[in-house]
Amino acid sequence: MGKCVQILLRQRNAICRTEQIGLTNFYNLVDEGAYAHIKELRAQLDIAVAKAYGWATLPAHRDEVIQRLLGMNMAISSGRQPYDPFAYLDQSARLF
Repeated sequence: MGKCVQILLRQRNAICRTEQIGLTNFYNLVDEGAYAHIKELRAQLDIAVAKAYGWATLPAHRDEVIQRLLGMNMAISSGRQPYDPFAYLDQSARLF
């Protein structure tokens, strides 16, 4: 996930600097079809984040993402689910 973010930010910043545009204009252009590689990097990042949450698939709709996060938050805050933000890592990769 970290490597994907680094690549995305490096490329995004280079484009914004070269084109002399801000983030709003940049993402408007991406949404209109420009910089397809950025859209692909964002999709890869979305998948990595979903995996970090322990989700087998990425929800298709924003509302489902919100519902899953809300459910997870409520389960953690009520003690029904342990808080383990690094559960997706195998033991050898964990720092704590």
